Amino acid sequence: METKVKGRTTLRIAAVCFLASAVFEILDVLAPVPLLGAIRSGVAAMGYHLLFTAIFLAMGIGLWAGKPGGYGVVMAGTRFTRSTRRRCFSRARHFPTTSCSSSRPQPRGRF
Repeated sequence: METKVKGRTTLRIAAVCFLASAVFEILDVLAPVPLLGAIRSGVAAMGYHLLFTAIFLAMGIGLWAGKPGGYGVVMAGTRFTRSTRRRCFSRARHFPTTSCSSSRPQPRGRF
């Protein structure tokens, strides 16, 4: 009889979510992406989507397998995706704000 490992269901659900993310990245492989302060399309966007597809696929398989190497892949993938997305989106200023009022103080004086 096999013993039930605590947290196995949670890890399997997370693995399914990572695998679903990989599928959605493949479906959107030609969609433009905000990269280095501009919207990029073509080969740059395709490379971006394929890179993240591979990362999400590796993370999903690693969590599903439940081996120590799989957990290392998840930690490395998390660190890579956080630093990459922070670096790539940090200079992207093309997204409009959704609020009606500005959170910045209004300048005083004549303008």
